[in-house]
Amino acid sequence: MKKVLFITGASGSLGKSICEQFGRNRYYIVSIGRHVLDYVDENIIFDLGLLKNTDQIEENIGSILAHNEYEEILLIHAAGIYYKKELPIEKKEQDEFAKMFQIHCNSLFILVNALVDYWKKMQKGNIVVVSSNLVERVNRGTLFYIATKGCLESMVKQLASDLGRIGVRCNSVSPGLFLSNMNMAASGFSKIAQNTPLGRIGTSADIAKVIYALTDENLYWVNGENIIVDGGNSNEF
Repeated sequence: MKKVLFITGASGSLGKSICEQFGRNRYYIVSIGRHVLDYVDENIIFDLGLLKNTDQIEENIGSILAHNEYEEILLIHAAGIYYKKELPIEKKEQDEFAKMFQIHCNSLFILVNALVDYWKKMQKGNIVVVSSNLVERVNRGTLFYIATKGCLESMVKQLASDLGRIGVRCNSVSPGLFLSNMNMAASGFSKIAQNTPLGRIGTSADIAKVIYALTDENLYWVNGENIIVDGGNSNEF
């Protein structure tokens, strides 16, 4: 029997590192997103920013799971967009908040809802969500981003309670700034490295290893938690 991983955000730097980490451990990897990726086993093409025709998600997931028996079903929600703009925000830009909420929060609900019946049958499962260490801090101009990531962390705690009764664990990781396609243009890398006890900027592989560890049965008793993964940078502020 196979172990299957459904992942959002697989086209990003972190998502690709997650796929590599789980691929090395013989997971059947299914990407859910807008892009066809050649480093996963199967692609479900779906725009998480629109979330139209959500029945399609349930049908595609059902089709994948119907033809095979799986010993484990994981969901990793790594999709995200970053938007930074100081107030006031023009009306034409306020749609960014709705889009960010769709991608960060509503899509998690849609995917969990599509998988919950399978988890019930198996009486086990695993969800890991990617948040941000900014939720515990402040960062000028990131109201939309921090609000939706904070919502995600609240959802994780509630899902851990609701789904724990059927053996499904739900946790989140909160990276700090790490090298990725999303933030390669960010300034202040050297300053952040200096303020990080471990002395460098994190990589997507650093984050992927923690996510993989959280899904391990040896950490079964970890549920409803948020793990900050920033090399200790948060402690320096």
